Amino acid sequence: MWKRDWTGIFSCALAALLCAGAAQANELQAVRTTDKATVYIDRETVRQTTGKSTVWSIWDHKSDQTNLLGEPYRSAALHNEYDCKARTVRLIEVAEYVDPLAKGDLLRSYPAEDSQPRPISPGSVSSAIFDEVCAPPVPGSTKIENRSF
Repeated sequence: MWKRDWTGIFSCALAALLCAGAAQANELQAVRTTDKATVYIDRETVRQTTGKSTVWSIWDHKSDQTNLLGEPYRSAALHNEYDCKARTVRLIEVAEYVDPLAKGDLLRSYPAEDSQPRPISPGSVSSAIFDEVCAPPVPGSTKIENRSF
């Protein structure tokens, strides 16, 4: 009976971990893929207030990149603020990871203290993200609802 109880507990825990992993993977939405990287947004991090949205995006590079300190990293998570009325983007924070998809060891994380809003160029990655986080929800859709942080 003791073994059966542990087996049941282990099975439930394993099922919960697998479901949590699947749920986390479903939150990432690819917005642009090139020969060098795929850019995702984490839909769970979208926060909308009047006229502005913030979101974390993951830049998953296909080869190692080098940061300003000469350190190699494979992916970066960027926290950006999109001004939906002015059509600008401002970097808030950056996190660099050793492994793909912002996993593994966090190499470096830093705020973008002096970042100023910049215009969003048509056809850019920022434009694709802007379209996802600033577009008004379509009635009856699963589009992101307005939320405040």
